[in-house]
Amino acid sequence: GHVSDDEETKMYFGDLGRSMLTLLSFATLEDWAQVARHLIDSEPGGAFLAILVAMFVLFTNLALLNLITAVVVEHVHGVARSEDRLRSERRSTCYLEQLFLQMDKDHD
Repeated sequence: GHVSDDEETKMYFGDLGRSMLTLLSFATLEDWAQVARHLIDSEPGGAFLAILVAMFVLFTNLALLNLITAVVVEHVHGVARSEDRLRSERRSTCYLEQLFLQMDKDHD
């Protein structure tokens, strides 16, 4: 692959660790536009690289939002199941109480 001579590009993508840290900063929306602009200005095919950066940012943030939504929906679903179970227990208790009262002939 192409190895950049640009020092700032090396700072962002110089080795695996720096690349991973840069991608993590993209996922948290920190300075991704600045890096994309730098790639456009300093690298051959920089516009294509900037599009890849934007797609990565969109994909990771969409995935994170979906994950958060799934956690919230699962929690709400769990609460609804608990409430349904509680209502069912209350109905059963009420039914058993009425049945007991009907069976109790001398009301003692």
